[in-house]
Amino acid sequence: MWWHIVAKEQGIGLRSLPIAIEGDINPLRFLGKSSAQRAGFQSIKVKLQVDSDATQEKLSQWLVAVENRCPVNDNLANPTPISISMNKVRRRSGRMDEWMNGGVEN
Repeated sequence: MWWHIVAKEQGIGLRSLPIAIEGDINPLRFLGKSSAQRAGFQSIKVKLQVDSDATQEKLSQWLVAVENRCPVNDNLANPTPISISMNKVRRRSGRMDEWMNGGVEN
């Protein structure tokens, strides 16, 4: 979505923009078989196929702006605090009371 917003701001018409994303990952950590490598992707590649009448120079400028403004790129490229919480659901009479009561136990 932000690709198109930036293109519109820069006066670039995009007829189509197929995007392919691929990454390298070693599944051993998340499978519990190794702790030597991190669990996440070792690299992520984003490949754009731009159908536009814009010049290569204009598209290169557009790509720099997109990379600088993309929230996903920012989160992947920079440390981002992550908070994970958990609530144990107590079942009564075969139903989840906490879920039914908005997370409040009686």
